[in-house]
Amino acid sequence: MSLDFFILFLVVTTVTCRHVQFYRKDYTYIKEFDAYYKLHVPSNNGTWHDAFFTCDKEDALLFYPDKPNEWTIVTNLTESAEQYNITDIFVGIHDNGAGEFMTVNGHSTPSPLINEAQLTAGQCVTMDIESGTLKIDNCVQQPDGMLKSFVCKKVEDVSCPTIDRNYIYYKETRKCYKINNHLQTWHEASHTCFMEGGLLVVVETNIEAEILKSLMTRYNHYLAGYKKITSDSGYYTLKGSTLSSNYERWYRNGGENDSQMCGSICNDDNFVYTVSVDCNDKHRSICQIDTQN
Repeated sequence: MSLDFFILFLVVTTVTCRHVQFYRKDYTYIKEFDAYYKLHVPSNNGTWHDAFFTCDKEDALLFYPDKPNEWTIVTNLTESAEQYNITDIFVGIHDNGAGEFMTVNGHSTPSPLINEAQLTAGQCVTMDIESGTLKIDNCVQQPDGMLKSFVCKKVEDVSCPTIDRNYIYYKETRKCYKINNHLQTWHEASHTCFMEGGLLVVVETNIEAEILKSLMTRYNHYLAGYKKITSDSGYYTLKGSTLSSNYERWYRNGGENDSQMCGSICNDDNFVYTVSVDCNDKHRSICQIDTQN
């Protein structure tokens, strides 16, 4: 058994979850506001739009303070990044050209903008981390070279043991599933699921295959939680069992003797098939989180 796969197996055997304050391992839960936060310090001159899309890729929202004193959490988050001398951050408020500043989730601004009289379409908003003051600013980094950081925020969804609302709970399997349409290699996808508190999906029954078929688009491969340990071994799931002892329905002439090391599943309208893929090819993926509900 290869070392990296063995370590991953040891870790994911502990993934079965209770309802706890958890989103991703790189997010911090702050009880006072019942939410999860992550500071991003861009490595280049990123724009407000880069910040928005980064948070969206993590299934979070670009932070703005929508509760009294919530702005104060940013100072705590930046304590570990003193070398960047962060003074203000992009926040999730902007004028998208309609002539009115709105939050990224469609609300009016939670507090006045100090220079709103200078309203110009297409501008964005920053926040002074020492005072919480919101002001209209450029959507790009300033010419002085100072990088604008930003914070991503997640709020809790109690239906699954994570606050990621893209996970859907199914009582038939006692699992939550999430379709990830970002194209990734098998190892990248596995890491993404692990960071979210789950693992690449392990299909165990015909009932589970039917559920997944309803979530998958036709003819696309979705990376799944099984792979070969060595080139001449059979396929093993991320739960440590052989694929053949779980759900196994090979597409066409595929099978245990395939040369490709990693696993995926595919919906052809009639069945969910197991299909081997090159570990370095990029595909969509499905994450699962086991529950005790």
